[in-house]
This record gives sequence, structure tokens and C-alpha cells, in this order.
Amino acid sequence: MDWIDELDGMLEDIRKDISIVEKSGKSTWVDVLSNYFNSDHFPRYMDGWTLICRHIKEKNLSVLEIGPFPYFSHVGKKKNWTIKCIGLDTKEDFLIPNTNIFLTWGNLCFDDLGINRYDLIICTEVLEHLPCNLIKVRDKLIKALKPNGFMLMSYPLGHIGLRIGYDKDIEDIDFYQSSSHLREFPIGKAISFFNDTAMVSISSITSYPLVYPNGIHQILYKKQVM
Repeated sequence: MDWIDELDGMLEDIRKDISIVEKSGKSTWVDVLSNYFNSDHFPRYMDGWTLICRHIKEKNLSVLEIGPFPYFSHVGKKKNWTIKCIGLDTKEDFLIPNTNIFLTWGNLCFDDLGINRYDLIICTEVLEHLPCNLIKVRDKLIKALKPNGFMLMSYPLGHIGLRIGYDKDIEDIDFYQSSSHLREFPIGKAISFFNDTAMVSISSITSYPLVYPNGIHQILYKKQVM
């Protein structure tokens, strides 16, 4: 099966899960799964899924997705991936019906993610919201990734440049009370954010969903064995 067939199969699988979740009474997940297809973000979902399907063929991976919901890790459902999602926008912990995806509430600024724990980490549209030192968060993510592991990252591209350093904490900001972007990533900074680390860029796509007129840069990295 090539990656295009795999992607088509995954989309059909999500449609089936929407029907199952509708019957489960978890109305939140009806909205979430439906958003795969109905949201203005759909172009970036497709591009992220494409990067994963084209480059990651392994089964039985340990996967961590960080974000409001597991928008991208659903691709691993039939690969027997063990999937944990740290949901930054929810206070609920539960297994999503008809999936192997466990959602738990967390805080990326403070949570210990462990060492060499995950084969794939997905962190999309997250860093620009965080009020903490992004260099420390970046290093924490790299430490949690196994050698030769993959990381899918994305950043909305800004046009007015950096407003506050990535190595600074932003005081008096509560992530859970604000959905605003606290930092911007000019294209050059988005590309170079993992320079001088163990991460090597494998492939990237710039998407242009309606909600981000300047585009979103998605990059798939691989962790080198040092």
C-alpha cells in the first residue's frame, strides 16, 4: 500500500469513527472529528497527514501528540501505535471511542515528558500560544524523543517579526485563558528553530488555510543518534 492509498483509507476510517462517536454520547468528539473535514484548518491537516504517511511506515510506535485534540495521530490507529494526547484545551481524561488514543489534560510548560520515551511526537500550532521559555520546551521535546524518532512541528508564519524572545517567559499570561498568539515565527526562524540540535529536517510543507493568510510551516524532523 502506498502512502496515497493509506491516506485515503485513514480519511474513510475517520468518517466511520464519526458515526460511532455520534452514538457514544460524547458530543465533544462529534465536533472534533467532524472538524477534520469542516474546519478552515483542513488544508494543514491534510499536509500534516501527508508528511506522516509518506515518511513513517513503522508499526507499534509510541506516539505523543500535544495540542487541543489528536488531530494528527489518528493516522496511526491501524498501525497499532500507542497514542497519548496531551490536550491543552480540555480538563477531561478519557479514551476516545473506537480508537487507541488516550487523551489526558496537561501543561507543556511544566510537565515532565520523560527521556527517550516516544517514537513520534506531534506538536502543531502549540508553541506560539505558550507563555514559557520555548527553548526549554524544545529541548524537553527532543529529550523525550527516542534516537531515530520523528517529530512533526508546525508554526503559523508572522509578518511583523519576533515580538518577544523565544528564550523568555511571558509573565501574567494564563494559556488557558487566552487563545492568542504570544509569539510569531517569521519563515526563517521557523526553519531554523531546531538548528544546532539533534533534529534534522526530513521534509516540510507550507500550507495556506483560510485562518492563516501568511501560511503555516509544517516540518517533519528526525532525531539523529549523537
